[in-house]
Amino acid sequence: MLFRKPGAGLQLALAVAGILVSSVFGLAIGLADSGGAIALLLLAAAIFAIAWAYLRRGGRAVSGWHGASNPEPAPSATPARRKPIILVSDDEPAIADTMVTILNHYGYDASAVYTGLGEVERARQIRPDLVLTDIIKPDLNGIESAICIRRLLPQCKIVLMSGAPSAADLLADARARGYTFEVLAKPIHPQDLLEKLRTEYLPDQPPAP
Repeated sequence: MLFRKPGAGLQLALAVAGILVSSVFGLAIGLADSGGAIALLLLAAAIFAIAWAYLRRGGRAVSGWHGASNPEPAPSATPARRKPIILVSDDEPAIADTMVTILNHYGYDASAVYTGLGEVERARQIRPDLVLTDIIKPDLNGIESAICIRRLLPQCKIVLMSGAPSAADLLADARARGYTFEVLAKPIHPQDLLEKLRTEYLPDQPPAP
């Protein structure tokens, strides 16, 4: 193929220019006695310069085009895995905020609320994958808020948290009404919670790296 190797364009330029110069120079020798030799030699030099500049430029362009490898298409970026959304509800802000900090550190998208009514409203807004809610709250207890959320978001997993003995009666009443929930006893060790998230609560939704 023409200009297959780098520099082939330049070689062709030189060859063409040499042919032109040889032809014109031969003609100049043949006409040496006519007084036109000097003019023909000047013409030969001009032709050589034009051929050199034009063909050399063209040779580099073609050679460079052929020698450049086609760039590989950039691999499509792998979409980032969505973080599982967790809503933590506890009327003790220190507990809720601490849990949120831990969960976010380990690849979840967690946020906190501190009231039962706020829990229901936030769940409506963010549509969490999991709700961790304390049972005993002053405005709306965790069981009632969990029932509301289950009606709104049937696919949302809900885990109740409690360390109060009075929660047993509330849980019994909920069971009598046909509602059952997973219950975690407080205090909850972070590693135990993370393990349950990975193996029980959200096994099909691993945290993002």
